[in-house]
Amino acid sequence: MKTPIKVRLLTWITTAIMVLLVIGMVSTLFASLWFAPRMVPDRDSMSGMASYNTSLSILGNTYTYLLERDSPNGSATEGFYLLNGDDLFRFMPSDSVRYRSNAIDMENSHSSSFAFGLARKQSLNYDGQMTVPILIGHTGIPLDRTSFFRHIQTESFYRILMLIYLFVMVWYLRKFVKKLQNADFFTDENVRNLKVVAFLLILAPFLEFLWSRITAIDYTAPVQTNLLSSGGTDFMFEALFFGLILWVVAWCFGYGVSMQKEQELTI
Repeated sequence: MKTPIKVRLLTWITTAIMVLLVIGMVSTLFASLWFAPRMVPDRDSMSGMASYNTSLSILGNTYTYLLERDSPNGSATEGFYLLNGDDLFRFMPSDSVRYRSNAIDMENSHSSSFAFGLARKQSLNYDGQMTVPILIGHTGIPLDRTSFFRHIQTESFYRILMLIYLFVMVWYLRKFVKKLQNADFFTDENVRNLKVVAFLLILAPFLEFLWSRITAIDYTAPVQTNLLSSGGTDFMFEALFFGLILWVVAWCFGYGVSMQKEQELTI
């Protein structure tokens, strides 16, 4: 029997997802073991630079190293900062950082769209400069060197565990999909494959919540009063919901397999 194109497409998709997960594991190992230790350069190699910065992003958080050198006396000041991508802070205009930007001349600037709005053409004219305050943004939480690299290693370890967890889930899902190619699709093995995927979906929110409590970092402590919104560590109800639905489907599937066996015995 020829395998339907939809089944082959699902098999290819799950295989591609597994390949991407493996690439994610390798890149995370590379970032944590090779790139992170080299974020802080040798001072001698930075002798001719006035400033230097490098960043590494993991799971929505950005770790930034800054080095600024005072030209007159040659002294250097370094800083280690953590920017939490989930938290936004509000700053009053009197306290906010300001930067100079080009002022747009609205009368002599115009824009137009074409290709059914998918493309846009702009012609901007500038008229002098203006000072713009930053009212909403992310803050850099200062860390010491030890905490900076410990957080990088901890989040890298968590990301690798998460990718392995997803890999196992997709592996069992792929086994279930591949069985669609066979005539003996309604089997106990397929029921187990589906139940494993459902169980992993149900378990994931609890594991993530437990991990977030064990490794909790108060990103907002230095500027709590200015906190506008926070992603926090919300419980993943969506995964729990879909996992329960999939478990019900797996139970119904298993019930159908048992009924099929009874009919075969009756015949």
